[in-house]
Formats: sequence, structure tokens, C-alpha cells
Amino acid sequence: MGGSVEMRSRTGAGTEVEVMLRFPIARQPAGTGEGAAFDGTIGVVAARPAPTIEQAERERTLVLIVDDHPINRMVLARQVRALGYACEVAQDGLVALDLWSGDRFGLVVTDCNMPELSGYQLTRHIRAAEERHGHARTPIIACTANALGGEAERCLAEGMDDYLSKPVELARLAEKLNRWLPLPEAPLTHAPAVMRAALSRFEPLDRAVVEEISAGNPVVAREVLVRFHRYNSEDAQRLRGAVSSGDFDRVCEAAHRIRGSSRTVGASDLAIACERMEAAAGKGDWDAVAQAMEDFDREVGRMDRHISGLAAA
Repeated sequence: MGGSVEMRSRTGAGTEVEVMLRFPIARQPAGTGEGAAFDGTIGVVAARPAPTIEQAERERTLVLIVDDHPINRMVLARQVRALGYACEVAQDGLVALDLWSGDRFGLVVTDCNMPELSGYQLTRHIRAAEERHGHARTPIIACTANALGGEAERCLAEGMDDYLSKPVELARLAEKLNRWLPLPEAPLTHAPAVMRAALSRFEPLDRAVVEEISAGNPVVAREVLVRFHRYNSEDAQRLRGAVSSGDFDRVCEAAHRIRGSSRTVGASDLAIACERMEAAAGKGDWDAVAQAMEDFDREVGRMDRHISGLAAA
């Protein structure tokens, strides 16, 4: 294929393998729509295996992941470990604040909108405690589904240092970790970009997202999707209950929760349906909520059938 393979090894650090292949850039045929587009990804190579929690504490590279959705926590934790870091997880800001209080973590990745204590409130508490006790500043990276809606600017204004958009791409996460918490004598490296085809818009899941989450392991991919299916079914019931009771606030909360986890696993159509519902509920437009609910039910049905087929394969 006219390519090359280069290997670099270092005792105690591991081996980096760089594969370079030349591919023609595919162009979108006229009239095929977004589903036939191509995009690029960056392969990321970890310079070491993830250390133990104790080792990470000693070198101050332990990462705290905060998110109220179990799928988001699981995926982020897998990504962080794949990049050579150890991590602990918290399901809300209150738990995260309790974990952080010992000054154990080198970096925090937090969702912005959570019950009990939001990512914004968590950041304010951490910054106040740092000033009160003389701790070094802990880098805080927001993980938001609304980076283009002004939330990114708010994250920085609230005292966070950076932000990531959901779904979190492994290459982007590597870039942020390497910037704010570089590994000692083992920087992360990026392999050359390669072109890959996006899935057809008629499939409810972007396989490329799932493959990145699972590092190409079909057993891990199946586990992620089965868990997503279970948690999503529970969240969908909460959403339907909120719609039935006419509670706009609960509709917004449930739709936002499902939207975030859907984007994490590449279920973009389901996420779009949730985004429409969240916007309609925020405006108090019940007709628009009802219409969005029809779209939501249709996408949930497609997703359920798709994941059930994968699980049975």
C-alpha cells in the first residue's frame, strides 16, 4: 500500500508504533446528503499503561471524572485509562467535592449540569477551598453538550480552565490532558490523520464512535451498548412520566440527560430529538414537546432494535 511502519521503544515506558498509509480523499457525491460525508480522526498512542491509583497519587496525575450519567462516566474512564492515566469517578458534584478535599487529584473533568451540585458550583467550591487552604490550583475541564451555545464561555468565567464537547473524542481528550496534566517523561503522541467513512445516516449509531470507545474490542463495544440500552430505557421512562404529568422542568432535565449519553455513544439522531424536546420544554411550548416526543419514541425504537440485534449477534 506504499506505506511505512516505525517503532520507538524505551525501557520502562513502552513502545510507540506509527503506521503511515496513503489513501485518496473521498469527496461527497452531489445530492447524497450528510450521511455520505467523510471526516478525519487522529489516532492516539498512550506512552504507558495506566498506573495504579496509588502510583498516580504519588506523581499527582490522578484524574477525577464527575458526571451524573453512568454511561458517560464509564466511557470517560475508559478513555482516560487508555491514555495512560488512572482515574476515580463521582456521580455528582457533592461526591466529587468530598473526594477532592484531600488534594489528591491532578485534574478534574466534570459535567456542567448535574443534580445536587453542578459542575459550576463544584468549581466555585474547589477554587474557594484552594484559596482558603493554600492548595495549588487544580485544572478543571468542563465536559459540555452545549459548547456552541455559550456554555463554553460560561465555563471559563466560572473558573474552569478548559472545556470538551460531548461526545468526547479520544484525540481531543488526549490533547487536553497533555496540555493540563502531562505525564512525567512520557508525553502523549499523535499518529498521522487518516480518512474514514462516516456511517450512513440511516443507522441510529455511528460505529466509528463505538469503535473508538471500545478500542476496536467487540466485547467491550457490546458491553457499552447493552449498558446504554438499560440506562436509556430507565431514563426514557422518566421522560415519559414527566411529559404525562406536564412538568416542563422534569422534561428538560430528563431530555438533557438522555441527550448527553446519546451523543457519548454516537446516537446523534436520538440526541437531536432530545435537544428539540429540551428546547420546546424550556419555552413552555407543549405542542412542540408532543411533536418532539413522537420523534423521540421513533428514535428509541430504532435504537432498541439496533442494539438488540448487536447483542444477539
